[in-house]
Amino acid sequence: MATFTRVILPLAVPGLIVGAVLVFTGSFTAYATPNCSAAKARWSWAR
Repeated sequence: MATFTRVILPLAVPGLIVGAVLVFTGSFTAYATPNCSAAKARWSWAR
C-alpha cells in the first residue's frame, strides 16, 4: 500500500483529472447543445 500512495497515486493524479475533465466536457456538451438549439421551440427532448 505504501508503494501505491507514494509512487503510483502521484503519477496517476494528472491523468485522472484530465479524464474527469474530458468526461464532464463531453456530457455537458451532449446536454447543452440540444438544450441551446431548441431554446425557442415549445417542446424538446432536452427538458
